[in-house]
Amino acid sequence: MKNKMFKDKNLLIIGSYPSEDGSIITGTFVKEQVDRLKDYFNKIIIISPRPYFPKFLTKFDFIPQNFKDQTKFNDYKYDNVEVYFPRFFTAPFSFFRKRNGDFSYSAVLSCIKRNYLNFDLIHSHFTYPSGYIGVKLKEEYNKKLVITAHGFDIYDLPFRNNYWKEKIQTILGNSDKIITVSESNLRCIDELGIKDKTKVIPNGFDSNKFFKIDKNKVRKELNLSKNKKILLHVGNLKPVKNQINLIKAVNKLVKKRKDIILYLIGSGNDRKRIENKIDELNLNKYIKVLGSKPHKEIPKWMNAADLFVFPSYSEGFGVVNIEALACGTPVISTYNGGSEEIITSDDYGFLLEDPEDYVGLSKLIEKGLNKDWDYNKILDYSKKYQWNNVTNKIIKEYKEKIIKKNS
Repeated sequence: MKNKMFKDKNLLIIGSYPSEDGSIITGTFVKEQVDRLKDYFNKIIIISPRPYFPKFLTKFDFIPQNFKDQTKFNDYKYDNVEVYFPRFFTAPFSFFRKRNGDFSYSAVLSCIKRNYLNFDLIHSHFTYPSGYIGVKLKEEYNKKLVITAHGFDIYDLPFRNNYWKEKIQTILGNSDKIITVSESNLRCIDELGIKDKTKVIPNGFDSNKFFKIDKNKVRKELNLSKNKKILLHVGNLKPVKNQINLIKAVNKLVKKRKDIILYLIGSGNDRKRIENKIDELNLNKYIKVLGSKPHKEIPKWMNAADLFVFPSYSEGFGVVNIEALACGTPVISTYNGGSEEIITSDDYGFLLEDPEDYVGLSKLIEKGLNKDWDYNKILDYSKKYQWNNVTNKIIKEYKEKIIKKNS
């Protein structure tokens, strides 16, 4: 246990957080950050507002799983961390979506008052709705606010229309410090006219989970072939992750070599379309859709793989890239806003200019399979993204807001 720099201070974090049993892994990167930050504080309070969903409806098969999952979030505590999931009512219509920030804030405020929660600094993950909630709490309690802009909330949402642009500008303008995870995100913040208070701090990986394991050993454990060249993709099954063009790239590749197999890990609304494309191209022998896997199992799959392939259209950062590198697995990715800041050398992987170019993607995959990689160089490079190194940078920003405020 470190000496607690803020031993008499409580940190309030607003954002997504995993369920206690780990079955719902949303906000895993926030938890991994918290698990390092907690050593510096008296207490860390997590408030993660969730949409209300009646439990009795979970028995019906036609209800989407992501709706049913809302019933699995229950308050819990561990070490000096308290986690709360207050509920708010909403519906999947534009009228409600535009008011989710206010609905969420009301739920958070009630949670704070009901549980007599005291805090000294607010850190919101994602600009909306968490950043919006943070701004209102800052005004209510006169506390400093740090906002981390992670991805779509800064490179997509504010540029959809004037409504969202003005809302995001107001949120960021009322923060005391902005952290963002990539230089490409920083350019988006600059474009919104927010200057001088943004710091780029990348996401990190948990070195206690993601590390090199003997490939043959882990393949045996997962019941995978030792003779196949294994490609792995981990990501939400949705269009922005570009799995369809990855499937097309594999289709080109199997015309040259039959020793490859691609595993897709993830869940999402695009799963049926992806499976249909695999059927259409008769690739069921070469591509397996595994669905979601517990986060603790992902390192095994990354160690089992020969290449990690991540052809996303847009990313705020792309933490799965560094998790793969931490397992010694080279990465094939795209210029998507985040990956090019990680794959900075051909020593760690290759980048594709155009995510639509599945022929080029197939060539890069083949090039990666044929390359004699220096795995120690990959592992050494990944260490800069260990959470302990990243956390030190975050603590420095906290000192600015807590210590200087009180000095």
